[in-house]
Amino acid sequence: MSFLWSIKSNRIKIVMVLLTVLVAIRFATEEHIIFGLSYPLDVETMTTELDSITDDKKSSTNLDPDIHKKNPRKIKADVILRPPYRIVQFGEVRTGSTFMHQLLYAIVRLKTSPGERINMYHEGSIPRSNFVLKCHSEKSCPRLVSLVKKKKVSVFISTSDRENIHFPSTIKSRALHIQETINIRACSLCEVDAYKGIFNLTDTEIQRVKDYMATYESIRQCCGLQMSRWERMRLHGCNITEEDRARPDYVQCENLNKTEVELKMASNPGGIKYNGMHPKSNWMKVGDCAEFDRKVVMGSGFSPKKKKFVTSVKECNALKGKGKK
Repeated sequence: MSFLWSIKSNRIKIVMVLLTVLVAIRFATEEHIIFGLSYPLDVETMTTELDSITDDKKSSTNLDPDIHKKNPRKIKADVILRPPYRIVQFGEVRTGSTFMHQLLYAIVRLKTSPGERINMYHEGSIPRSNFVLKCHSEKSCPRLVSLVKKKKVSVFISTSDRENIHFPSTIKSRALHIQETINIRACSLCEVDAYKGIFNLTDTEIQRVKDYMATYESIRQCCGLQMSRWERMRLHGCNITEEDRARPDYVQCENLNKTEVELKMASNPGGIKYNGMHPKSNWMKVGDCAEFDRKVVMGSGFSPKKKKFVTSVKECNALKGKGKK
């Protein structure tokens, strides 16, 4: 009697398991969310997707390893990144890579709890928590490139020419967004809209990020030893003409109240806390703008061409019309 009851009990358990699986499959066909990625999934691809993530259950990858192969164009529109955010920004030199790096940080900061740390740089080891790391070349950060090849990070690229990106195909093919220099020069804050679908940003969140980036951009261009070349020349007393001021790359720092911008940045515009790096050359606190202006006038200034601090005012006119912003 007990033997028959045992068989009946086992059959009931099997039926319950099957019902649970059917419900799970029905839910998965509506929307699949796993390891930071949310996108439609059909039953035929479910097995493949699950197999692809069980190879390394302990990793916090936030991208489906094979999604680019399925539909390279569709991923740009349909992918939604979720925590933990593991992002690498690959930027060619002088293409607005710092702007993109800071923009990605602002979005991640907005999407994570205030107490969570967001790593912006690494020394030797790769952070395990949320990070937004920057890389200028494949050779300069081999460990980050390795993570890209293992499909464990989200990739974003800044370039001067979308058709001639100076990164290998293993990196280019994984890019969720490619920022072009011509676009950020025309309307830098318009770039924020490109991230709406990728991070599932609301209209309110978009505006908060724009408020932060507008303040950051003013600080970046008009304050610090890496300020715009036009502001360096203006501080040095170079002869800046009306023709110069009409150029699309000209930054009107002379119309900016730097103290007001500093106070705004210190008050967390958009509710986003500034995460500055390299305090010897970049703004960190109220009062830094005046100090950096003093240093520039005394002969310190970042030369994009020579990659060093200039030592005399003579280079001011030499830079005019030759360097980049």
